[in-house]
Amino acid sequence: MSDLPSPCSPSRRPSVPWSRTSTLTLDGPTRVPSPDPAYDGRSLASKKAERVNEAPDEELDLEKQTSRIGLDDVPLEPRRSILEMTQRLEKDPNLVEFDIDDPENPKNWLKPYKWFLTIFSSILILNATFASSAPSAALADIARSLHVKTIEGICTVSLFLTGYVLGPLLWAPLSEIYGRRPIFLITFGGYTALQIGCALAKNIETLLVCRLIAGTFAASPLTNSGGVLTDIWVNNERGTPMAIFALAPFLGPVLGPICGGFIGITVGWQWVFWVLLIFAGVCYVGIIFLLPETYPPVLLLQKARRLRKETGNDALFAPQEHDTRTMGEILKVALTRPILMLFTEPLVALTSVYVAVVYGVLYMLFEAFPIVFEGVHGFNSGESGLTFISVGVGVFLAFLISLYFDARYVRIAKANGGRAPAEARLPQTFLVGGPAFVIGMFWFAWTSYPFIHWIAPAVAGIPIGLGVVLLFMSFLSYLADAYTAYAASALAANTVSRSVLA
Repeated sequence: MSDLPSPCSPSRRPSVPWSRTSTLTLDGPTRVPSPDPAYDGRSLASKKAERVNEAPDEELDLEKQTSRIGLDDVPLEPRRSILEMTQRLEKDPNLVEFDIDDPENPKNWLKPYKWFLTIFSSILILNATFASSAPSAALADIARSLHVKTIEGICTVSLFLTGYVLGPLLWAPLSEIYGRRPIFLITFGGYTALQIGCALAKNIETLLVCRLIAGTFAASPLTNSGGVLTDIWVNNERGTPMAIFALAPFLGPVLGPICGGFIGITVGWQWVFWVLLIFAGVCYVGIIFLLPETYPPVLLLQKARRLRKETGNDALFAPQEHDTRTMGEILKVALTRPILMLFTEPLVALTSVYVAVVYGVLYMLFEAFPIVFEGVHGFNSGESGLTFISVGVGVFLAFLISLYFDARYVRIAKANGGRAPAEARLPQTFLVGGPAFVIGMFWFAWTSYPFIHWIAPAVAGIPIGLGVVLLFMSFLSYLADAYTAYAASALAANTVSRSVLA
């Protein structure tokens, strides 16, 4: 910091690691509690109960007073501590923050532009998940061409999903240091380039290594695209964008076998990866020219740097510039807390196992459908891929049903002073999603015989797709509401567990 005079001199200026996983402290006798203390292993459900009686007016006041520094998405409990720190920092005229209706604040951007970013972020996830399943319809051709067994060809799908385990643990914390845009540029660039290695692979080893690394890079949209939506939408506007956003992780795996099957039988399995290269390349160009930085703390940092240059006042500072954490400390929290919660929090463990089983069954269908429709009913790989359309129909039906339950959740929140219990997210699971998934699997299993018309097992994909999406959306929303301050860690634990099983 410069030696320019300031009401808060460098020796007495607050040390503010401005993050939900850091401790806010003040020099001197007064100390502000950490907004996100280290996880202590106690049941977080009991901590949530302590916040039930918070007054809605007080919550609104907290939201209003902390929105200027880009902390709209911080849970209300940490905001109580952050509010006190904000009031202290506001005495320092050198603190850079968002003004009221500041056009640099992503939540103040025009709604059409926010919808564009929502759709584009969803397309990035669609791209990544499309790549996970596209080779599944050409596995026999891959095995035959590279002179390996079919089981080794199946590893082109499973190793890509293994990358989904590694990626979220890296890209999520890095995006909270450097912002969303740099991580998108690096990871999607690597993912795009690796499609060339897959297409030109002359042996199975090269193909599998490229698929593993590509899957790790492709995991970036799975974590950071959701962060973009959190950055640009306020809480009461986020329901419908998140419902649209949730379709992408399931439409991608459904569309993959449809396209991959016809490509494989017409121009060869290599062209599956050339098509993935074209799709990824177009999206990467879109990232370069159309995707701005949306992470508020990084935007405030950029604003502070610009103002220092324009005004010559080197004492200006952004909250993130006082973050004293090292990369090792950040990665330690990111890597250990999700695993700790997975084994110590019953809600996280049980929901993660259930969602992992459901997600694993969805990916097993990519192998089961070809067995039934090619091996039993004599379809070619392209025709077999078309049967996944039924799963896509179920996904869209789930979206429509989710809109009803989202409206129901809003009504419950209004009836409870603006705050609904986390359990209000679950009715779509036990009323529709769970029964539909079980019925669909039973239907598919008992109609997969040669003497039963092929349309019977094909239509079974509708309740399967419907159930998978509703279960996924319901449980992830439930975890986010039940573990507010630790939601990112709870969701990361869920992501890792389902990717391992898939």
